[in-house]
Amino acid sequence: MKANKRAKNARKQISDIYLEVAKLSDFLIELQLQAERAFVNQEDSHELADEYILLFQGITKAIEQCRQIGGGGF
Repeated sequence: MKANKRAKNARKQISDIYLEVAKLSDFLIELQLQAERAFVNQEDSHELADEYILLFQGITKAIEQCRQIGGGGF
């Protein structure tokens, strides 16, 4: 009986983790869109271009990792 309860609790915890990963992925996608808008709106200033590129790369990698954890179901 205890094994069934532990298994049920484990499934619930895994489900909760997948939900949190999905929320994180959504947040990162929105963050990426905001960063893209900020990049486009900078007035031909190339000073921050490298920083934006690094930001995009970091966010994209984080989104990919979220998708791997979630099985690509986002």
